[in-house]
Amino acid sequence: MAAVKNVSADDDCAAVRSLDAFYQAAVKAKDVAALDRLLAADFILVTGAGKTFTKTDLLNEARRERIRYEKQDDSNQTVRLWGDTAVITAKLWMKGTEDGRPFDKRVWFSDTYVRTPAGWKYVFGQSSPPLPNHVRDFQDPSHLMMTGPCLPYNLRIANGRPPRKLPTAARSYRIALICCLLHLLELSKLASRLKPEFSRILGVTNN
Repeated sequence: MAAVKNVSADDDCAAVRSLDAFYQAAVKAKDVAALDRLLAADFILVTGAGKTFTKTDLLNEARRERIRYEKQDDSNQTVRLWGDTAVITAKLWMKGTEDGRPFDKRVWFSDTYVRTPAGWKYVFGQSSPPLPNHVRDFQDPSHLMMTGPCLPYNLRIANGRPPRKLPTAARSYRIALICCLLHLLELSKLASRLKPEFSRILGVTNN
């Protein structure tokens, strides 16, 4: 009897990460055949602008020359597994031209994959509106709460601790918070110095 291959959570996470990177590469290259293999027949994409696209829509767009991609790269990947369903969240950098007009934007997205007899299929995607410039360096907050094999690569380091260097925007907010605390401390010291004077003016004595 043939041996049954056990697929671990690590294997599933790695497979979904690879497939999603493969999908982004296929979009950039306008590889219609690859997109056709990966997308489920009832696939739906919902964009941050509220538009929806089917598998047929995406295949037709890939056959046209209306959009040309210079960048279609995802990062900060996080995979969550529920049996034969996987959801990958990542940040996508899209840069190129649409009808001759340049675009350069980043979005967060969540893509849902389902395991089928033919392998993992991409069944549903949803993206955020384009990120403002001042939040582009933020990490996905869910990274801070996750443990286990599906952690993103940038947090899976040998000693098990997250990187000590914060993104630029996060460092700026931390500095601002420290400054606020210092101001509160100075106000507290000032209040302590003025308390005897207020007591004298108000005629309050300490027993």
